[in-house]
Amino acid sequence: MTVEITDHEHMILFLTLVGESNDHMKPMQKKEYIKIFGLASEIFEEALIPYLQRILTIFCKRVTEYSTEVH
Repeated sequence: MTVEITDHEHMILFLTLVGESNDHMKPMQKKEYIKIFGLASEIFEEALIPYLQRILTIFCKRVTEYSTEVH
């Protein structure tokens, strides 16, 4: 997995798919999506550094737009 995704286009696609959410998701589902980023950081390690700004933007968006259940 780390070999296949570490090129730029695949990493952007991966982050986009993991960062997606909708209004019909339950709070536990939303929390699990955030936990996936933690797991991805363990897998990809330094390969995620160039994408840190994108990941932080996704986190900030999730924290501000969702209810207090996600906090």
